[in-house]
Amino acid sequence: HLDFNNFKARIGQTRYQGNLRLGFEKELMLGTDLIIPDGRVEDVIGMWIDAPGITGAVDGVLTLSGPVENLDGDCGLTLRDVNLYGEDFPEGEADAVMQDGRFTLRRLALRRQEGRESLLARGSIGAGWGMDIDLLSDGFRLEELQAMEIGRAHV
Repeated sequence: HLDFNNFKARIGQTRYQGNLRLGFEKELMLGTDLIIPDGRVEDVIGMWIDAPGITGAVDGVLTLSGPVENLDGDCGLTLRDVNLYGEDFPEGEADAVMQDGRFTLRRLALRRQEGRESLLARGSIGAGWGMDIDLLSDGFRLEELQAMEIGRAHV
């Protein structure tokens, strides 16, 4: 196996640090404890999918272990100043797990207006990127949505 202790890396504007272990048994094994001390949402999301229209600040911890094809682990993120397709959210958090290679988003919560307006996403992504995600909103008024305001400016 190979161990990379206390490594530091950078992708885009985001710095990562942590420990990484690669094992070369019958199948490729991975073990990592990754810290994101001050990063960008778009850099972290961009490691898996292209999601233009989502930006913001993020910090948190990601832990993964097991065979690369069937990883287990968890992730906890704190989000700040998120812009989601034109809508601003000053605060939020995300909590997710991987079990046997299946990603489960237990909770992605974004809040604004001192919590009076919020979005909650939860669900899973399985093999072949099949998604089952619920998106719930609370407290929004159409006439106050920033995207609606931008749309009016072009009329």
